[in-house]
Amino acid sequence: MNDYVEILETIFSNVWLLLFAGLYVLGWLLKEHSNIKNALISWILAGAGIVLGLLVIEWSLAGGIIGLFASHIIIATYEQYKGGREFLSEIKRE
Repeated sequence: MNDYVEILETIFSNVWLLLFAGLYVLGWLLKEHSNIKNALISWILAGAGIVLGLLVIEWSLAGGIIGLFASHIIIATYEQYKGGREFLSEIKRE
C-alpha cells in the first residue's frame, strides 16, 4: 500500500506526470466505460489535452501545444500497446 502512496505523491508533485496521467485515465474511462465512438475519443482527448496543458503547464500557446502533443502521445501509446497485445494473442492461437 505504501508503494501506491509514493507513486501518487510522485505524480502529484510533477505537473508533466499529472498531465499524462490525467489524459491516460480520461482516455481509459472513455474507451472502457462509455458508449462514445472511438473516432470521437481522440478528439475529446485532444481538447482535454489543450485545456489541461493551459491549466497545468502554462497559460499560453505553448501550454496548449504541449497538452495537444501529450494527448497524441497517450493515443499513440495506447494504440501501440493494443497492437502488441493483438499480435501476442495471434501468436498464442497459432
